[in-house]
Amino acid sequence: MTLIARVESRKGSRKGRGFSKEEIKKAGLTVAAAKKLKIVIDSRRKSAHDSNVAELKKIKLPEKKPKVKKAAKAPKPEKKVTKKPAKKKAAPKPKATKSKKK
Repeated sequence: MTLIARVESRKGSRKGRGFSKEEIKKAGLTVAAAKKLKIVIDSRRKSAHDSNVAELKKIKLPEKKPKVKKAAKAPKPEKKVTKKPAKKKAAPKPKATKSKKK
């Protein structure tokens, strides 16, 4: 379904570039919802024509799915922490000494 915005001028009405933000608000939509529905928005227009508002009201919005609450998860059983026996440290190695050659 293609929506065509009409713009009224002194010479009559003509095809517009898109719907104004005011028309979208009067139709009960938000700008974000209109963008999701791929409705063209003309941000330069400030006027709101009744014919365009009526055209926007004809749109059937997709119904929102009710949010289903997830069942609370049962707490996980705590793991038993066992201490590992400390490792014995090896005796420190003696440092190698440099021998001077004569």
